[in-house]
Amino acid sequence: MKLYKYRDFSTPKDAEFQRLSDILHRNAFWCARPSTLNDPAEFHWECNYEPTGATIPLLTKALIQFWNRNPCEAQAMARLAVENRRLEVFAKPAFAEMIERCRNEMGLACFGTSCDNPIMWQRYGGHGEGVCIEVEVPSEALNKHLFPVEYPPAKVLHIDQLLAACADPSQAQAVHSVALLSKSPFWAPESEVRFISRKQDVCVQISDSVISRIILGQNLAHHARMRILDVVESLPYELPVSSNVA
Repeated sequence: MKLYKYRDFSTPKDAEFQRLSDILHRNAFWCARPSTLNDPAEFHWECNYEPTGATIPLLTKALIQFWNRNPCEAQAMARLAVENRRLEVFAKPAFAEMIERCRNEMGLACFGTSCDNPIMWQRYGGHGEGVCIEVEVPSEALNKHLFPVEYPPAKVLHIDQLLAACADPSQAQAVHSVALLSKSPFWAPESEVRFISRKQDVCVQISDSVISRIILGQNLAHHARMRILDVVESLPYELPVSSNVA
C-alpha cells in the first residue's frame, strides 16, 4: 500500500528543507496534536441519547466510578436519568473528559492515498509549489496503526459508547474513531489515512515502511527544486524523483 505526505515549499525557509531532510533520512513523520489540525470541527460531535438495555448498567458503573455513589444509589439515579430523559446531564462531563483525553494523549500523522490529488496539492502542497513523499507501507498495518478517515454527514457517538469508554480505556476505540477518524464531507476529496500514536509531538516510524519516491510539484520554484535535489543526493539510499503533471 502506498501513502503520500505532501509538503509546502511555496515560501520555504531553511527549517523547511531541514524537516524534509529529517523525514527522508529517518523515514519518520511528525505526530501532531489533534488540536493543531486544520479542521475546525475536529472535536464537534453529536450524541445519540436514545437508551438501550445497556445504558442503565453503564451509567450505574460511571456513577460509582466517577461520582462516588454507592451501587444502590447509582442504579436508582441511572434508572431515573433514563426514564426522565436526562442522560445529557451525565454525558456532558464525559464528553469533556474524552475530548481532553484525545487532545492531550493522542498524536496524528496524516497521509493522502494518491500523489496526483489536486485538492491535496492545493491544500498541503503549496498549490503545486511543494513536494509529495511516497511511502510504501505493509498492508497489514491498515486498521492496526493506519486508519482510513470516514466522512459521514455528522459525527455521532452513542451514549453507551461514551459511558463504556469513560469506564474502561480499552473500550475507547469507538470514541477515538468518531473523534479522530471522521470528518465532515467537505474533506472527503482528501481520502485521508491517519497514523494514530499514543504520543504527541514526536516523530514516528511506520513499521516496515519504506520511502520509495519523491514527487516534485509542477509549480515548484527552481531554487527550491535545486535544494530539494541536494537533499535527495545526500541520502544514504537511492530515492527516485519524478514530477507532478496536472
